[in-house]
Amino acid sequence: MALYTYGGTPSDVLTDALGNVVPDYPLNVRVAGTGQLVTALFEVDGTTPIGELRSNPAGHSQPGAVRPFKCAQPEIEYEYLDAQSQPVRWYQAGREVAQDALAQAAGALSRSAGGQVQGLVELLQGAVVAGGLDVTGGATIDDLNVTGTLTVDGYEGGGSLEALRIFNPRDYGAAGDGVADDANAVQAALDQCVGAGGGQVLVPPGTYRLASLPLRVRRNTRLTLMPGAVFVRGTTGTLLVNGDADQNFGGYTGHGNLVIEGGVWDMRATDAPTDPDMAISIGHAENVVIRDLEIRDVGGYHAIELNSTRHGLIEGCRFLGYLDTGGRAFSEAVQFDLAGRVTLFGAFGPYDHTVCQDVVMRRCYVGASGTPGTVAWPAGVGSHSTTAGHPHKRIRVENNTFEGLAQYAVKSYCWDESVIARNIIQGCGAGIWLRTLDSSKTADRTNDAGVDTGASAWNTVQLVEGNIIRQAGSYADAILVQGESTGRWNAVQVRGNEIVTGGAHGIRMTYCTDPEVTGNIIRSVGGTGISTTQLAGGHISGNRVYDCGSSLLTVETGTDMVISDNHLSLCQSHGLWVFETSARLKVHGNRVKGAGRADGTGNGYRVTTNVTRLTLTLNTYEKWGSGTEAGTAIYLSSSVSGVRRFGNDVIGQAATPVNDTSASPNLSPYDAGT
Repeated sequence: MALYTYGGTPSDVLTDALGNVVPDYPLNVRVAGTGQLVTALFEVDGTTPIGELRSNPAGHSQPGAVRPFKCAQPEIEYEYLDAQSQPVRWYQAGREVAQDALAQAAGALSRSAGGQVQGLVELLQGAVVAGGLDVTGGATIDDLNVTGTLTVDGYEGGGSLEALRIFNPRDYGAAGDGVADDANAVQAALDQCVGAGGGQVLVPPGTYRLASLPLRVRRNTRLTLMPGAVFVRGTTGTLLVNGDADQNFGGYTGHGNLVIEGGVWDMRATDAPTDPDMAISIGHAENVVIRDLEIRDVGGYHAIELNSTRHGLIEGCRFLGYLDTGGRAFSEAVQFDLAGRVTLFGAFGPYDHTVCQDVVMRRCYVGASGTPGTVAWPAGVGSHSTTAGHPHKRIRVENNTFEGLAQYAVKSYCWDESVIARNIIQGCGAGIWLRTLDSSKTADRTNDAGVDTGASAWNTVQLVEGNIIRQAGSYADAILVQGESTGRWNAVQVRGNEIVTGGAHGIRMTYCTDPEVTGNIIRSVGGTGISTTQLAGGHISGNRVYDCGSSLLTVETGTDMVISDNHLSLCQSHGLWVFETSARLKVHGNRVKGAGRADGTGNGYRVTTNVTRLTLTLNTYEKWGSGTEAGTAIYLSSSVSGVRRFGNDVIGQAATPVNDTSASPNLSPYDAGT
């Protein structure tokens, strides 16, 4: 009976939803795809039975890890029960499966034309060769014997793995034992791949210590780490870059058409705590896919940087663990950057200010690893540098989970025409930050001709939609859209987001033109529910805001806006407050219930400080119940002018329903009171 080996790799660790290891916890083993329980488990000697498989105890050198074991199934699913007693499963293939498949393929495929493939058609179609087999040149198929010329995905050859352009680092001397330096062998496979005109480097299960860095991947390469394959950084420096230090491919003409996928990439930051580097660094490239891999414990910089990249995809990845190597408390797990100067991208030039365009991050997780000495990332994804006149374009951050980060989950710095949608942001210091060019940063405000513009710059069209932000801290606001007088946000849409508990404001917007803030739900934030300043045009409509530590909705120096159909309940201060030379606003059909809980001096609707030409119509204020309540339901100060006010309704008892000392308010004939 053949037995297959499982467990014993850095990826075989039981963790909870926060990334903490779970020691001494029982696991079931089931047959992959059927759910059948596997009861015959053995120690690695293949003879000693295991009564119950559990993660390593707390006192073990690797707490929470699954120790090596064997069973007769080539594919299994681990299973354990989560905190809600629901089964959680994950797939594993036996450590010998891929190696056996490669050995069989290498032995069965002749290295000369006219060779035979016996019984391996299924293997090649399902496990090695995408797209199936095409037999040409008068070949015949008889009982799974293939004769003649073998063509796989358009490549003709005698059928060897090299003819199929599949390169195994073990063929070049890689040991995969976690001790020897396998970097040169992996590099040799990568070099052979590009020398053949492109292909796949297929890394079997094992632990590959890489102590001669960086690895260099070049165009038309697919680098695949099989399940159970682990890259362990064995020295300082970035692990993988796409090209050579002396190359000079500008724009998007560098080494592209890349797929990098699978495995665990362990950067071991605590081994070199002063070394700021990253796992994967890509620049001047087009058509790059990075997927289904795990990057652990990076120090200083980023897990992945896409710099000067067009048509990039980061999908299904896990970014766990970070170490600040000094002055790097802001680092993003994934950074989108431009080739602006050597300090932004040190791998190679040219520094022609090429930006990222049409790049996507989706279905990824960013959080903690549980490794002693590391924490969760400061930020999930974003940018923090630019060149005046060179914004990134069409970036999409969708369906990711960010957990326990110290600062923002998403930092959209100088992004145009971009989307941040349907992400879950749990227990982070803040949520989502949209920022135009920061004019206080001299390098950023300098253009590509070397001229200091002395100003910010406009950004346009950003959609922030359907994100769930829970238990945000007080680092900053849950959603912050921040512009400047010389660099406004244009046509930003913040809609359908849910914010539940936070130490700062729910949504804060500054220096925006024609924004849309619609359909958001905000509960229990420490500051104002929706806070705005220097907005021109646009709508704040259909939002639901509950239980705020300050006001529910404030508009400071806003012009030509519609504020309608917002339901606002329970706040320490004012319900809806318009102030500071706001002009030509239509405040219509809103409902405020309960305001001024702090001391009873708050107002349901408050209009002050030189507001002009305000329309206040068909709004409602309702007393919440017994206890402290707004001193005045509707208050307009004497500095306010040009008000049209009618059809408003005060339900229940307020100390003063209306206090209007504005200059010559225009009231309807039937509306002498409110």
